Amino acid sequence: MFEILKAKYQVWRERRRLKGEIAHLPTSPTPDGSDKLSQLQGRLEYLEAQVLLWKAERLGIDIPYEKNQWWGSAGLNSAGRHGMAKLIRDENRKTIEWWVKTVGGILPLITGLAGLVGVIIGLISILSR
Repeated sequence: MFEILKAKYQVWRERRRLKGEIAHLPTSPTPDGSDKLSQLQGRLEYLEAQVLLWKAERLGIDIPYEKNQWWGSAGLNSAGRHGMAKLIRDENRKTIEWWVKTVGGILPLITGLAGLVGVIIGLISILSR
């Protein structure tokens, strides 16, 4: 388990480093012909796809490997990243709806019990005088 956490932390640090480098690079190619910006952006996209796959795995989402339009030579392409992000959002929305329904059903009971306890305390204080 610690290996997984260490790998996720390293990916997080690498993403952070790449975002900093990309922010400080010129948008035009360098004179020697190497386009470092596109290389860094490609690496960043790959790492962000990895993070999406980890989130999907953690939420128990079935990763659709059969959708050929989602996968490129290096993993998830942009359509795949958008699709995976949508699946993650939908799963998070379902989780929030479940909590709202559950707490929404229990909260009136707790409120009613708190009111009942208040009434009992008030009656005891009045009857004890």
